[in-house]
Amino acid sequence: MIHLATDKFSEKETAAVQRLQDSVQAENRTVWTSTYNGPTKEVLTLTGHDLSLVLYQGNWLNNEIVNFYLNLVRLDNMCRISHRECDSGRDGTVVEGKGCIPITTIFSSFFFTKLFNDDMQYQYSAVQKWMTDIDVGDVDLIIASFHVRNSNHWTLVVADLRRQNMEYYDSLTPDKELARKVTDGFARFLLERSVEQGKVVNTKYFNYIWNVPGIPRQRDINECGVFMLTYASLLAGGFFPPYNFSFDDIHSIRGRIALDVLVTPK
Repeated sequence: MIHLATDKFSEKETAAVQRLQDSVQAENRTVWTSTYNGPTKEVLTLTGHDLSLVLYQGNWLNNEIVNFYLNLVRLDNMCRISHRECDSGRDGTVVEGKGCIPITTIFSSFFFTKLFNDDMQYQYSAVQKWMTDIDVGDVDLIIASFHVRNSNHWTLVVADLRRQNMEYYDSLTPDKELARKVTDGFARFLLERSVEQGKVVNTKYFNYIWNVPGIPRQRDINECGVFMLTYASLLAGGFFPPYNFSFDDIHSIRGRIALDVLVTPK
């Protein structure tokens, strides 16, 4: 299992992050760690270069880091669903849905690049084979990262089936027109997919929240990926906003993510 992105460091972990910073080189293209993504049937890897992007504040996170860490969040969620006792020590987990921890499906960052073409036109046929391992109606939470191309910015799109919400998490001031288009497309995909699966989830009647209250915001232009991954970690761990981390915690959150991608069994 992995930690919540906001979990505090022990003294040993602090020392481990320092040793990692001393040993990782930005130009190192050697693979340091790997994990298997079951839904996409692919091996995900991280190089020394990728890890250097995680470790140092101010670096923008790439697709490799985003997909690797979100896959660990997915695996951790599966573990906690199967072994509820593993989560008994966490305070503040929600008690709604099918249990304290929401049954969560997480899509890779490439989902929206297929769902929408370059002109942001919806194309269901390009993602028709996504989400074949589980029915839409059997989960509590569906999470997908969305990369805003023209601003190189990471956001998070969330379908909360427990509360019937479509939510757009943006650590900057959200573009509400873009948020509307993205959440509408996501909702349309889930409806069409659920119809094909025979368990209709009518997302037409969901609440749409394009500016989620109670989420911390970034104060620069490059930390969007860290904020997005932290939102995903907390949501899959059973926590609703408001969240109590801040921009000042980003350095330690980066270290937490780096340690988890290296030491977590995969």
